[in-house]
Amino acid sequence: IDQDIMVDGKQSTMILDTEDADVSMIDFNGYEATLIVKGEHTTLMWEDDISVMLVSGDFPPSEITKIASGIHTSKK
Repeated sequence: IDQDIMVDGKQSTMILDTEDADVSMIDFNGYEATLIVKGEHTTLMWEDDISVMLVSGDFPPSEITKIASGIHTSKK
């Protein structure tokens, strides 16, 4: 499982492999999220009020969303 969190308004560029992948927009915990499924690899990326988060791994979409549901951020 890979997890990346970007915070503090720092600009970053992310390149996600979507070639020959199933890409969909889903509602995830009240936020619009991008779900990318390519073979057995799934990536979920979403942005909340303070950060952009990405969780990916060789799991089905239902498992990735379950894992991602346990991620919470808080303002310092």
